[in-house]
Amino acid sequence: MIGEAQTQNTKHMNITTNKMIATILISGLLATPLLAGKADADQKAAERKAKTFLKWDEDGDQQLNKEEFCKMHTSWMEKSGKEAKQKELDNRFKNKDANGDGQVTFEEHFGMPLPK
Repeated sequence: MIGEAQTQNTKHMNITTNKMIATILISGLLATPLLAGKADADQKAAERKAKTFLKWDEDGDQQLNKEEFCKMHTSWMEKSGKEAKQKELDNRFKNKDANGDGQVTFEEHFGMPLPK
């Protein structure tokens, strides 16, 4: 009797384990397209940021000097109805210029490499 009960219990555990494994596998399969979609959206967002960043890069060196950076941020602020104050722009530039070389790279500004 005990052996039969253990066998039944083991069968139940195996069925439960198999259901859990199936659920995990199906969840992974369903999540894969969602993750791919997120990656595509992230890539497109990075490309939009790069296009905007490079639009303000007047000398084409793929980084913004202080003047270029301030023009870009002034434009953004004015579009949102805010007044761009020089002191605030100076602080933003200083905070973004991580290595202090007087230039802000795309990576310094957005925390990701410039998309190719």
